[in-house]
Amino acid sequence: GTKTSSVKFTECFADCTSLKSLPAGLFDTVRRINYIDSCFEGCTSLTGESPYTVVVAEDGTEQKVHLYEREKGTEFPAIPSNKSAHKACFAGCVGLDDYEAMPSTWKENN
Repeated sequence: GTKTSSVKFTECFADCTSLKSLPAGLFDTVRRINYIDSCFEGCTSLTGESPYTVVVAEDGTEQKVHLYEREKGTEFPAIPSNKSAHKACFAGCVGLDDYEAMPSTWKENN
């Protein structure tokens, strides 16, 4: 059967100032994420793009889906959709190329 337990990445890499980049597909095989709050908070040396998964749409086109763009469905059965589950995930990661595109709740710790 399907594993239904929650997957938590809370504070996983928090304040890891030596971390310079993240593989794009870091979470490709992790389709269930229940908590990712403060995961990369304070990782001030990060550059490049935040992790994303390439999914193939019904029309065959490929689309990048960043963590903050995931929607609950068949591709992602569990996602960190409520604010407390993803708050401050990328707080302070201003060097990421897509930092400005992220919803504010993914960057704020309140």
